Amino acid sequence: GHSSGAHTAMYMLVDHVIQQLAEKYQTNKQPRQNHAMGPLQNVDSFLGLSGPYDISHHFDYEAARGVEELSPMKAVNGYTRENFKINSPAQRLQAALAHVHSSRTSRDQTGTVSTAAMDDLIPPMALIHGICDETVPFTSTAEAARVLRSCGITHCDEIYLAETGHQDVVIQLMMGGPSLDETFAWIKRIDEKSLLSSTTQIHIQSKL
Repeated sequence: GHSSGAHTAMYMLVDHVIQQLAEKYQTNKQPRQNHAMGPLQNVDSFLGLSGPYDISHHFDYEAARGVEELSPMKAVNGYTRENFKINSPAQRLQAALAHVHSSRTSRDQTGTVSTAAMDDLIPPMALIHGICDETVPFTSTAEAARVLRSCGITHCDEIYLAETGHQDVVIQLMMGGPSLDETFAWIKRIDEKSLLSSTTQIHIQSKL
């Protein structure tokens, strides 16, 4: 997804992961389930382009530019800082993991969700952003990646494109350019890793 599409796609992915966490760790109460979008089938990778992943931060950025009342973002995401946080996918995942930790600790179980467990739930991710983006600053991608890593996600790549603006990222996907090159290079790396993993697994099974 690109821009708001990247935000929506990450939200859907995180919502799916939260449902999986609830089933796996039997946490009955979760923060905010009413936006559940159903299970995602066969998602093997995630590509986010120039996404405003933290709604609160992006509202501040829009306010500094004097466009916060023109933008529909505030209305769509519930007007309040609390709702902004709920609708920010990386923060939403962070809150869900904190809930799992609290719930399991209260039942005298190990609270922390392991990195391996998170890697099983989340497909490989790439967040791509143009350094010269004035619509959604590239710091949005940097902050989202930082929060995702704090959640135990190890396969989240950040790709920054020099001299590239907001629209350039998606236009280059159609017309050619660094965005297209980096996107296909990342997909190729992921496919190669997946093939290597499958080959290794077959080799181990053959030895057994």
